Amino acid sequence: MPEKLIYIYVLILIARQAIVAIFWRYLQPRKIYIRDWRGRLGNNLIQIAHAIFLARKTGASILAPPHSSLKLSSREIGIQIYDIPTLSRRNVLEKIASLKNGKYKPILKNLVGYYQPPVSSRLSLLDGAIVRDFFYNYDLLPWNRDLTLRDYREIYKNHLFYSIDFHQTQAKIPDRTLVIHMRSGDIFREKPHRGLTQPPLSFYLKVIENSQPQSILIVTQDTLNPCIDRLKQLFPDQVEIQSSSLPNDIGTILLAQNLVLSHSTFALGLAFAAPHLKHLYLPRLKVRLSYERVKFWPALTQLFYQGDRPIQKGAKDLDFKLTSALIKNYIQVGNWRNEVQQQQVMLEHPIENVVLQRWN
Repeated sequence: MPEKLIYIYVLILIARQAIVAIFWRYLQPRKIYIRDWRGRLGNNLIQIAHAIFLARKTGASILAPPHSSLKLSSREIGIQIYDIPTLSRRNVLEKIASLKNGKYKPILKNLVGYYQPPVSSRLSLLDGAIVRDFFYNYDLLPWNRDLTLRDYREIYKNHLFYSIDFHQTQAKIPDRTLVIHMRSGDIFREKPHRGLTQPPLSFYLKVIENSQPQSILIVTQDTLNPCIDRLKQLFPDQVEIQSSSLPNDIGTILLAQNLVLSHSTFALGLAFAAPHLKHLYLPRLKVRLSYERVKFWPALTQLFYQGDRPIQKGAKDLDFKLTSALIKNYIQVGNWRNEVQQQQVMLEHPIENVVLQRWN
């Protein structure tokens, strides 16, 4: 589908979402259903954070499907888990067809969250429930503009931290160790996500130059990212590469005091949950003008993109230092194809085109 048509479709969807939410806010009791898990762990944490924020605003209870690696029913999270039976579209439509005399509620309780819209979303209001992914910015309408970086930090650190399954090998990573999350894996294979441009080697070099760490610990899935081997060549005595189990890698990021992010919701979410974090570095990339979808991505992810982003205003309230790196004259978000030439650009991008900026 052409980008402009997607943009128009999303605008129509946003208008619908807002109308539903305005009606829902006056119902009692109010229930928030996370419809399903979108993508991987980083995205899922954003979904939960958004649901918690909305629940606080409206006094609603939260229900979510089971998750393989998050402990959602812990006391600190307090989310009710619901089961998702296998229902085909035909099954659901047959059940809807059986409704008579306006008796929606009994059948509704068997459908909410079990099947995707338009069925469940349209009928769920009758039971005081709102059913969404809670990933996109517009899923929080009309409360989306109230969400700040301080809210994200408080929800991640004081609530979501306790839901994450990780291995703790030490109390915290030493202060003179710079932990770098470097995304690799699928985006360095065929047909990668066009919007997941990764920062160049120059970004990491600029941060290392600025922070002067005693040691550097790179956490990564594998070594497909060309910056990994190059950093090891440049700093053979300082760089250690960790590519371990997911709980081990998560634990290392969560226990970091000085952390450098890749362009990744996984690393970003863990950073905001990290209890000992003192200094966070992240790249700011330019978005291709026609890549409209970025506008609708979660507010927290807007930290990665150049331009005036409303979410930036809450940086002064964070309990850790936040430094961004403006990356000039580089591969734009929306143009990533994992071509040989692009990998070469990652390694050769001049450090003079990386500008660090403290936000607080």
